[in-house]
Amino acid sequence: MLISFVVIPLISNFSIFEHNISLLNLINDSENYSFKTISRYLLFLPQYAKVVLGASQSWSIGVEEQFYLIMPLMLFFFSRRSFFIFILILVGIYFIPIIEIHKWFFLLTKYFRIMGIGVIGGFFYFYYSSTISNLTKSKFIYFLIVILIIFLSYFIVLPGNLNRYILGLLFLFLILFTINVSNKLAFRNKIFSYLGKISYGIYMYHSFILFLIFPLVNKYFLVKNGNNISYNIFLYTSSYIFTILISIISYEFFESKFIKIKDLKYKAK
Repeated sequence: MLISFVVIPLISNFSIFEHNISLLNLINDSENYSFKTISRYLLFLPQYAKVVLGASQSWSIGVEEQFYLIMPLMLFFFSRRSFFIFILILVGIYFIPIIEIHKWFFLLTKYFRIMGIGVIGGFFYFYYSSTISNLTKSKFIYFLIVILIIFLSYFIVLPGNLNRYILGLLFLFLILFTINVSNKLAFRNKIFSYLGKISYGIYMYHSFILFLIFPLVNKYFLVKNGNNISYNIFLYTSSYIFTILISIISYEFFESKFIKIKDLKYKAK
């Protein structure tokens, strides 16, 4: 929020942004700073608020926070069996071809539907970890899952949202296979592990980095009606480099401190 509501408006006053009229219009939109917009971001309800520059990705963070608030309460008040049945209904109803159900149910659970798939995976992994470990050793199935994910990501072969839900299930399987140390095919090394640690920063800061880089590349590298190879090279290279750099700084000097506190107080014994 600090970046979207304070830093970006301040930085936009620099001359580098003066020719980016559409960008400035987005920043100077008065609705960005209305009580309605700011309060929804503060209450972790960004998916119901106006999309503010630099915070377009925060809708998923809001859903995540809501999820963390709701699920513990459900686990507290419901038995393991009742909870699991509820999650199965939450996810499974999308596969029932009844449009009337989908209309109201989709609106009610719009932002939680894919997370429900993750809950099922987490549920089984927590209570049946040894069984899951035995089932996720196959290199062939792991390879098949990767191929299916690539295929369904590029080719929508299933009707409606079914393609998306199948992808959600496949990514769940991919995670379960990847965290199994017995699976030697999983892409597991120090670089990937560290990128995983800073992935939250990569996700949160990338839009801010793009906000800074686009005016620069548009001014110095964009060739109108010409070859823009240098434009693309600088845009993508600098975006990746600076996003990773700021994510490293954020993780090492900020996020890791909170992770240590969390681990000391709440880590399962």
